[in-house]
Amino acid sequence: MLTRDVVSANINALEEGYAYVFFDNNLRTHKKAIDKYVNKGIVTEAASLDEMAETLGMDADILKTTIAQYNAVRKGESEDTLKTTIAQYNAVRKGESEDTLGRETGLEMEMVETPFFAIKVSPGIHHTMGGVHINTNAEVINTEGNSITGLWAAGEVTGGVHGANRLGGNAVADIVIFGRVAGSNAGTYAMENCGKGHGETVVKQQEEKKTEISEEAAAQFQDGTYTAAYTGNNGGVVVTAVVENGFITQITTENEETPMLFKPVQDTLIPEIIYTQSTDVDTISGSTMSSKAVINAMNDIMEQAKQ
Repeated sequence: MLTRDVVSANINALEEGYAYVFFDNNLRTHKKAIDKYVNKGIVTEAASLDEMAETLGMDADILKTTIAQYNAVRKGESEDTLKTTIAQYNAVRKGESEDTLGRETGLEMEMVETPFFAIKVSPGIHHTMGGVHINTNAEVINTEGNSITGLWAAGEVTGGVHGANRLGGNAVADIVIFGRVAGSNAGTYAMENCGKGHGETVVKQQEEKKTEISEEAAAQFQDGTYTAAYTGNNGGVVVTAVVENGFITQITTENEETPMLFKPVQDTLIPEIIYTQSTDVDTISGSTMSSKAVINAMNDIMEQAKQ
């Protein structure tokens, strides 16, 4: 067979928009992979070519002539002049005929053993050929050839070695290798910047909004400074809350949590507690233990500060 793009183009050029893959029982019994297609119910089986033609709605004479040509060329008894037929297969496989199709693979067996089989095939989109440009560090490159700070990519979202035709299996190695490179570099960058990146402006906007106290919140605590501690992911998390005029106005922590993972707790969960004056808030995905430590400590503090 030729490359996927060439095969797909030829099938798409057909009026029907599909083609059939034919094989005989000899191939069926030697290729275990065919079981998958049989189990899916997409393989047509027939005891003869006449039966196969009738089942598929084909002209039996044309089908038999094509298969006959195939086997004759396979055995070196005939020379194929049709560029779209499978008639040369056997002769070329035995080295007894010249292959005018330029075919170099898939010439293992003749097609003579009944029953015969056929699978209807048509092209499908299952792989992205191109994407953003990355370098060996998995950094995304802009149109000026420079890496974009804080942006990495891997897999089918990126361009790569495939060009106009997919190279089977290469995408797996691509995502495993560059996925690890991208993840490692992104993690290092986040650690060095305490989790801050180009989303910092959005986070600050959230902080400005969430550090306010909801107009619907009621004053319910005694003024003062309260402290409680709970175990987080890496040890104890000490939480201190300040109550003024009956409202929690400030929450600070002392902890040994991973900075990158604890930052969303500081940026989102703690402001949410202050805003709602409640611990009925969602934990942060990826920072569940740290979130629960802060929530549990605040539950203790709120109990201490009840009016």
